[in-house]
Amino acid sequence: MTKNNYVRTAIGELPSDWEVELLDNIAERKSGHTPDKKIEEYWNGNIPWISLKDLSRLNKGFVYETTDFTTNEGIKNSSAVLLPQGTIVISRDATVGKVGILAEEMATSQHFINYICGDRLNNVYLYYHLLFRNHIFERIATGSTIKTIGLSFFKKLKVALPPIREQERIASILSAWDNTIDLKEKLIDYKNEQKQGLMQRLLTGEVRLPGFKGEWKKERIGKLITESKEIASKPDLNKRITVRLNLKGIQKRDVSSTEKEDATTQYLRKSGQFIYGKQNLHKGAFGIIPKALEGYQSSSDIPAFNFNEEVDPYWFFYYFSRESFYTNLEKISTGTGSKRINPKDLFKVKIHFPPYTEQQKLSEVFLCFDREISLLKEEVEALKEQKKGLMQLLLTGKVRVRV
Repeated sequence: MTKNNYVRTAIGELPSDWEVELLDNIAERKSGHTPDKKIEEYWNGNIPWISLKDLSRLNKGFVYETTDFTTNEGIKNSSAVLLPQGTIVISRDATVGKVGILAEEMATSQHFINYICGDRLNNVYLYYHLLFRNHIFERIATGSTIKTIGLSFFKKLKVALPPIREQERIASILSAWDNTIDLKEKLIDYKNEQKQGLMQRLLTGEVRLPGFKGEWKKERIGKLITESKEIASKPDLNKRITVRLNLKGIQKRDVSSTEKEDATTQYLRKSGQFIYGKQNLHKGAFGIIPKALEGYQSSSDIPAFNFNEEVDPYWFFYYFSRESFYTNLEKISTGTGSKRINPKDLFKVKIHFPPYTEQQKLSEVFLCFDREISLLKEEVEALKEQKKGLMQLLLTGKVRVRV
């Protein structure tokens, strides 16, 4: 299509044969409501009810599950509405502008605006259109603590309306992209579950790798690692390490323009060291320092450790990575307010460990899993970026689809 076939509209430049319509003219708007929480007969029924608890389920296409369920009595005795399958829901409070498509009949709380599409509007197309224009919801939201969008905005909301066949084709193409992403993400979940199951069996000695026999040693952690206390000669706020609450989640510190350097002693850290957060070790805040963070610094709240010659660093990391192991470490935390796990207490914990050569082989198994999972994640991110580009082209009519 040439440039001459485009026109400026209230929502941007669009093909001349597309319409711009008030959403209220082509879809039936419905509000949500919350049945009385004090009346037991209104709850724990068989009608899925979307609330702010379910925000994480939006922006993922169809909504299949909800946290809470209401009853027919709850619907009858409140302003809640039983919405048909295929209804589009939009969050108007808290995290505004999150969108979903009902996979079955459901109701929503008052924190959502809902649209039942008419004959001129494909619901899946509308889902992607609203997802693409998410920035307008964020811009219009008001409130200092909890953001909200007033009803007047939705009464004036306009959408781009291609011919219905083109809407259906756009929806089909973007849905296919999302299905591919979903399959990749499910494969990642499967690989992670497979890895966790193997870790539990192989890292406890329940199952041995071929060619390895004999008893494992039992020793205190303090005999396997030594705390590194090399003080940084020049503390540098821009070269400090933080430990996120996820496995292997080590990164540079984010520095704000208003943050000032404090007087806390900083310790020099080296790649290959084991590191953890004292307050959150039991939540999975630990890892091996990567080469990229060689020479970075951390305070004593994020201690680092060198390994003795009997220990393969990645075997040690994967041994800790079993959720059943690291969550149990909360038992050794100390303190009255913010509890911490100090090195001296961690050192007393006894673990079973195999010979060094077996440790290396075990590390190789799980490093292979991690490399495969990492590649799959990269593929997912690439697909998501490609999908963004496709949405930009298809939902503005810059590229037209054959119908």
